[in-house]
Amino acid sequence: MADAGISAHKEQEPEAAKSPPVQTPEQPHPASGQRFLCAIDGSEGSKAAFKFLLEKMVVAERGDSIVLFEACKQLSREPMEPESRFYPDLIFINDLQRKMVQEEEERRSRQQLQKLGELASAINVPCEVVVATGDPREVIPKFISEHPVEIVAVGSRGLGPMQRLFLGSVSSHLVHHLSVPVLVVSPPRAKP
Repeated sequence: MADAGISAHKEQEPEAAKSPPVQTPEQPHPASGQRFLCAIDGSEGSKAAFKFLLEKMVVAERGDSIVLFEACKQLSREPMEPESRFYPDLIFINDLQRKMVQEEEERRSRQQLQKLGELASAINVPCEVVVATGDPREVIPKFISEHPVEIVAVGSRGLGPMQRLFLGSVSSHLVHHLSVPVLVVSPPRAKP
């Protein structure tokens, strides 16, 4: 009997109350959009990945957002080999200087990402800038485990099979180890 009263009450609601509110540009986007992570390393491939997201995947009206992510190399004071005295990154500087160099590198990365983020903001797509220190194969999965995203976009450096064999590949590692789809975008080809 109570159910009949509820359904009767619903039928008496005005028609306007049943339709969803119209969203105007001044209203914030609903939080239901997709969240994309774009790994940036300064290469043409990573810039192409960001451009691809903006032009082909992100929908501002849906409430999509982008995380621009850069992994800065951890400056090392460890020797290249256990018995070696050769330090690959910072041979002649002390720990305070090393820290200052690391902070400057992170500041520059953050500025570059913010410039890219302005392109997203220009089309009303929220853009978060994240700079982490470490190997991208480690810090990107860690970030995603703490801040989930739907898709990761990375650039391809266009290496051949032999180069990939010896050099390794961040994009290949992410494709094989992330639980979310990874979009690998090639850099634009030079026109003949």
